Amino acid sequence: MNKKTRVISNADLQTLKSMATSLCANYRVATKECCLTDRRCSVIDKETEVRTICRYFKKSVLPENPTLEAKLLGWEVATKKCEICGRVFVPGSNRQSYCSDECESKGNRAKSRERMRKMREKKDEEKEREK
Repeated sequence: MNKKTRVISNADLQTLKSMATSLCANYRVATKECCLTDRRCSVIDKETEVRTICRYFKKSVLPENPTLEAKLLGWEVATKKCEICGRVFVPGSNRQSYCSDECESKGNRAKSRERMRKMREKKDEEKEREK
């Protein structure tokens, strides 16, 4: 039984801990225990060497952060580069081109400007032909 061990960065560990304390419905704040197991939460407990993630956490809490979920479960993550700012992000659908609403509005404005420029050029060409 040779299981793969994944190295979790400190930033990912902090994200996991904050997700467990704020999003997990089975986490008891007062005792730092899981309601399902009546033991200390393995995601948060500093004393556990191997961090096991309970089924509830995997199914209900982890999908809130798709990038971290993919890292922990060993999935490939489809990422895209934002057309405006160049930041890499995990798209919500295969058609998403921008990382945020702000970049989306900038992109739509640029596309609209380009479309109008082409339309004006076309009108100018038609006027030139009429002369």
